[in-house]
Amino acid sequence: MVNGDSKESSASWILNTSVIRWCAYEITLFGDPSMPIWTEEPTPPIAATYPELVPIGISNILVETDTPGARIALTQDNTLIGRAFADDNGNANIGLSEIISSSSQITISITAHNKELHLGTINVIADIPYVVADYFTINDDIGNANGQADYGEKILLGLGMKNLGGIFRQMMLLLKYPPLIAILHSHIWL
Repeated sequence: MVNGDSKESSASWILNTSVIRWCAYEITLFGDPSMPIWTEEPTPPIAATYPELVPIGISNILVETDTPGARIALTQDNTLIGRAFADDNGNANIGLSEIISSSSQITISITAHNKELHLGTINVIADIPYVVADYFTINDDIGNANGQADYGEKILLGLGMKNLGGIFRQMMLLLKYPPLIAILHSHIWL
């Protein structure tokens, strides 16, 4: 209907503007390449089960559907963060391109041949502390001073931590570390 209306509205331009004429030829002859082709009347949307809430810092999301082979995509802040095909049982464990570090809502899109699109949202819980390593520095001035941790060399390793969660001013305590490592400051405020 929309395609027909656009053809009627721009019919007078087709003869006068070669670019519009070739666009009209392409759409008329080839169709819209992004449009899925239904071979039957589409069935109701895919039934899917996935978490309503996920904590900040996760690296995968499990999705269960009633449609084997369904295509599942996860986006956050208009960026694709994970995608997968459902297995023979309709399930997919979607590995994310990176850990969730934003509290923005995740959009889930599930589609399959001759099925209506399923769109949903997953909320991200950010009111928990979530500490990750942000950067590190190697100081091997007492060794060979090449800026790398070489075998048997004593180094000073600086480790920067970052709290991605929503609760700040939390104390982090390093409890376990190998006996050959000396920790200078085991209590850190984030």
